[in-house]
Amino acid sequence: MSESKSIYIEFRSRGGKASQDVALMAIKNHRLLEMLIEGAAAPEKKVKNAAAKALRIVSEMDPETLYPRLRFFVRAIDGEETILKWIGMDIVGNLSFVDREKKIDKRVLDKYFALLADESLVSAAHAVDNLWKIAVNKPRHRALITEQLLEADSVKRTADCWAILAGKVILAFGRYFDHMRTRDRDAVIAFAQRQLDSPKKPTRKKAEAFLERFA
Repeated sequence: MSESKSIYIEFRSRGGKASQDVALMAIKNHRLLEMLIEGAAAPEKKVKNAAAKALRIVSEMDPETLYPRLRFFVRAIDGEETILKWIGMDIVGNLSFVDREKKIDKRVLDKYFALLADESLVSAAHAVDNLWKIAVNKPRHRALITEQLLEADSVKRTADCWAILAGKVILAFGRYFDHMRTRDRDAVIAFAQRQLDSPKKPTRKKAEAFLERFA
């Protein structure tokens, strides 16, 4: 039995629980990466999602191996399937750490900004969680990313949903605050101060911790 067939069998029987094991195999045997990419486009949902999760793990542990296929994951962000969209966002964010060819440009950023304003809280949260990575690795886009994150409340959400997202935004700012321009730092501190009145206790705690560290 070929490796690819045996891995598909693992995905069909164990689903996402097999993703970690398969990812470790793919890091050691790069021939399996193409099989995972094919799996992420498979019609069978269980295989597709498990393969995509394995690719996300590879992007965290060994981003260099996936960098040549970055465009594939950028296209996934535009897809209709939400899980693949979210995983594509995560993988592109991870690949920003090795983007020596500057493929993650303004056009890619615009995809994240659009999802930051998406009605889906999960999509917006994935955008926040990955924009800080790009801000760390792409100094030329840092100010624009900060501006967009500061305006993340432009979409109408319930108070609770916005509070949850605001907590993520605070954590994102903390990842690259030391690299911000002075005027952006002032705006970010003001943002954190506003969250001290958040209806969500975890968000208030994040704001307090942020201000204690940076204000």
